[in-house]
Amino acid sequence: MIEIRPFAQPDQPAVSDFISSIYVELDWNKDQQAFLEGLVDLHRYFGGDRSTFLVAYDDNRVVGTGGIKELDERTALLKRLFIAAPSRGTGLAQEMVRRLISFAAERGYARIVLDTNNRNERAKRFYEKLGFRRFRPPTRTDWPESKAPDRFVYYQKSL
Repeated sequence: MIEIRPFAQPDQPAVSDFISSIYVELDWNKDQQAFLEGLVDLHRYFGGDRSTFLVAYDDNRVVGTGGIKELDERTALLKRLFIAAPSRGTGLAQEMVRRLISFAAERGYARIVLDTNNRNERAKRFYEKLGFRRFRPPTRTDWPESKAPDRFVYYQKSL
């Protein structure tokens, strides 16, 4: 049975290993500063009353992650949504996003934005199916991926 719960500091090593394994699977460069910034200290990166990070466990094994980080008063940034290969297609990703959207709406955000690697066709189809629409965000210092439109695709959804 899969359990989804908020991140706690003791989860850090298992979550870091899980996300690193996803980057290896997808052949992404895990040395990117943007990747390290959000992975080394998840509690700090997703800290605050208007941010959260969820971890899905199946028999004490991490099988999914995803978080909301505040960009500004009206905008939440969805980051690090990853699902283990055996759990893909089970509805886990949809449930994680549903919970993250609910969290964002409860905190008063007007929209959620996100980025995904431009080579990740599965993720692009997934977000479009959930009603996210492509857009081109302005470059932001607090969203490093917004500076790399050659590597990322950007989506937004009004709440």
